[in-house]
Formats: sequence, structure tokens, C-alpha cells
Amino acid sequence: MKKLYRAFFAALIFLSYTGAAFAQSTNFGFSPVGSTQTMAVTNSSSSITLNSSAGSTVVVKNTGSVTAFVKGGATALTTDFPILSGEEIVLNYPPGQVFSAITAAGATTLLVSKGLGNTTSTFTSGAVANGNAPPSATVITGNAAGTTGAVVGTLTATGTTTAYICGFNVSTIGGTAASSPITVAGLVGSSQVYQTPVNATAGQILVSQTFNPCIPASAVNTNITVTTTAAAGATAVDVNSWGFRQ
Repeated sequence: MKKLYRAFFAALIFLSYTGAAFAQSTNFGFSPVGSTQTMAVTNSSSSITLNSSAGSTVVVKNTGSVTAFVKGGATALTTDFPILSGEEIVLNYPPGQVFSAITAAGATTLLVSKGLGNTTSTFTSGAVANGNAPPSATVITGNAAGTTGAVVGTLTATGTTTAYICGFNVSTIGGTAASSPITVAGLVGSSQVYQTPVNATAGQILVSQTFNPCIPASAVNTNITVTTTAAAGATAVDVNSWGFRQ
């Protein structure tokens, strides 16, 4: 009888482990189907037709040194979704979908793999996931201080790089007028505008914002600015912004 019980429990343990392994293999992890496609991307939109193999999970890796902007469909624009240098993302497109990409300047290479399941390597560079700059980027800040006049914090791009803003805050002391509207300009798409309450006699953070993903500038060599409105009687106005360029 003891032998029978031991055999029974051994069978249960075996089934529980094999069942867990089976669940893991079927519900987690990415299984590539078909060949990886290579895209040479420049500042002129190019496209491929995704493999018609089964599965709608698409893993895209940017192996170059500049940002690529991608979309499902023909003719990508620099206002489309950005994939940073060294970044790997997971998208979802049906078999046979047209997939397009472009850079703002320079060239890069995308590796596009299609398959089944999911992957834990999304945003492997961490640039979009947690606001940190990718390895090839330069971290930048745009901090400024003033009193009653408008204060401008500037994230500066260069002739060959795009600026990204990952967050900012504004604090004001004194006065009877608000330092808003606060305008974040130079962004892809359009500017963002924030309103604040009337300034306090004690220092306080009136606006604090982080962006996930970080937001790119509208073009290469375009600065991103955070600008307050002149606040009558203010004794101190501070703008702090942070991001990166690449």
C-alpha cells in the first residue's frame, strides 16, 4: 500500500511540473515564425510586407544609432511611433500587413521578427519604459530661474540629433498672478499647455509632469522649451526639465 501511495504522489508531482511547463510554453514567451526581415531605413519612407506566417506578434529591434519612426501602413512620417537606437519593442499586426519606417536624418537598420506569443524584452533599452536615456544618447537638462518675467527652460538639440523630453516641473513663490499658462513647445505633433493655481507665499511645485514614453521634438535640431507666463510680483520662478538627445 505504501508503495502505491508513493507511486500515486509521484505521479501527481510529475503531472504538476509537466503541466506548469506546458502552461509556460503555451502562454508565455515568443516563438518566431518565418524569417526575420531586415529594413534599411533612411529619411525617405520605406516599407515591407510582413511575413504572412501565422501569428500577429511583431518584435522590432533598432540596431542603428538614430531613431526610427514606424507605422502599420504605407508612408511613415517622423510624427509616427518612435523606436529609439538600441530599442526593441513588441507590436501587433496581422499577417501580410504593410509596415513602414523613416528617420528624421541619417540611416538605421530594423530587424523585424514575426511569430506567436509574447516577449519580456519590450523596451530593452529602458528608454521609454522608465525615462532613462538609451546607451547611445546624451542626457540633457533645461533649467532656468527668474522672477516676474517669463522663464524658459530649454532642452537643446544639435544639427544631427533629436531632443526628447522625459519630464519637467515648475515652482513659483510670491505675487498675486499665476505663472500659467505653461507651454511645452517644439514637440512632435503640437505644443502642450498647462494651467496652475495662483502662486503661494511659500515655495510649491505648481506643475510636475513626466512622460512615458519620452516625447521627441518635431524634427532634428529642434529645441524643446518649457515656458511660463510672466507673473506679477513673483519673487522666484523655477523651471526644471530633463530628457536626452540622440
